[in-house]
Amino acid sequence: MILALIIGIVSFFVFYLWVYADTDDGLAAFGIALMAALIIGLIGALLAGLFSALSDPYEVETKTPLVLVSDGTAVNGRFALFSGLIETGEVFRYYIKDTNGGMTLHSKSADKSTIYEDSAKPYMTTICLEKEDAWYKINGPDGPYDCRYEFHVPENSVSREIVLDGN
Repeated sequence: MILALIIGIVSFFVFYLWVYADTDDGLAAFGIALMAALIIGLIGALLAGLFSALSDPYEVETKTPLVLVSDGTAVNGRFALFSGLIETGEVFRYYIKDTNGGMTLHSKSADKSTIYEDSAKPYMTTICLEKEDAWYKINGPDGPYDCRYEFHVPENSVSREIVLDGN
């Protein structure tokens, strides 16, 4: 985007000097140069956006210490004018400590999560793909996309029993 702005400013001065040299009319030269700079700057911005959208995303990892991890089912629903939709999905729920000492409950989809029994203290690694260009961040989806989660828990802490009850 900065490149498109520089191209627009340079093209303004080039067109202004070119038209002013031919017509000796400063106002006409200013108007024509302004229109040409806007058009060239807009084309440059569109090309910059196109090429930046083609850039490869990169991975960003964040590590969050956990207090407790469990699995469960999440139920979501939407209702409007006598109709509705209820969805369920498997999730991993976890507590993290706040800066003030309290604990907050969060959940992540089990479809995008993996558990590893390899750590003395439990933590979660969030791995998200992001794009570095400003054009995508302004016009693209909010925040990172295509995140996956790795839960690292102490050895032998995952229950391997499944209880099926008829209730």
